[in-house]
Amino acid sequence: MSEDKPRMPMSLAFITLIWLVTGMYAVYSNYNAISFDVSMFSMLSSSIVPAWYRIGVPAELFLSTMFLLLGVFQLAVVPGFLLGKSYAYIAGLVLPVVATAVNIVAVGLYVTMPEGFKVGSDLILSLFALVVNLSLAVLSWVYLSKEEVKDYLSG
Repeated sequence: MSEDKPRMPMSLAFITLIWLVTGMYAVYSNYNAISFDVSMFSMLSSSIVPAWYRIGVPAELFLSTMFLLLGVFQLAVVPGFLLGKSYAYIAGLVLPVVATAVNIVAVGLYVTMPEGFKVGSDLILSLFALVVNLSLAVLSWVYLSKEEVKDYLSG
């Protein structure tokens, strides 16, 4: 006789909802950022474009691509949380840490922008995303460390 799967803990339902919303936002916002950065490539060869942009735009494109992929992976973990899959436990611990690390690099990119460039909104959004990613990492680690969640995601 097979053992019944434990019920999904309420705390995991909370984390799953947060992962769904933030994953959807990451995919949407970074798709738009990638589209904008790609449209900027044709202008980068112009002599009137400041040198920083020749490095900054490709770097931002790379970071936006990383965030888009992390958002896709995050959305792929949501069914694992719902179905109690062990891969979701591991991904739930790793993905927020990776996203936070990539976000720190993004903040560093915007901080290096020369004075006088329109950096305010990019830096503010990047700092906000860093706070969100840190919060998601802490929440994920706290909730995934609970014994009932570990039991549910062990199979």
